[in-house]
Amino acid sequence: MASEQRLKQVGEYQARASRLAAADLPPLGKADIAVLPYTDDESLELARMAVLTLAETMYASRKAALDIASRREMELTVEFGDPELETPSSLDLKAETEHARTALAAVRALLSEGTDVSVGAIQ
Repeated sequence: MASEQRLKQVGEYQARASRLAAADLPPLGKADIAVLPYTDDESLELARMAVLTLAETMYASRKAALDIASRREMELTVEFGDPELETPSSLDLKAETEHARTALAAVRALLSEGTDVSVGAIQ
C-alpha cells in the first residue's frame, strides 16, 4: 500500500490524479491503495529472497522426508512408476538431502547480503 505522501514523493500522484480525472473517477482518498512499481533494488531483493526461499524449502522438504523414513525404519530409496509397465525411476533420500544441503549452502554464499559475486562465480 502506498500512502498519498509516498505517491507525491515518487512523482506518481499528479499522474494518477490526471488519469482518474480523465476517466471521470473520484480523486484518490486517504484509504485508497495505489500500486507502485518496485525499484530496481526492491526487484533484486525480491528475486534474491525467492531463490533463497526455494533453496531452503528444497532442503527442508527432503530433510523432513529423510527424517520420517529413518524414524520409521522405512526404505530410504523412493521408486516412481509401475514396475509391471516400466522400469521405475528411483530417488535416494540420503543423497538428495545432501545434494539439497550443498545447494542451499552455495545459494546462501552466493546470495548473502553484502557479498559482491562475479558473473563467472554464478555460472
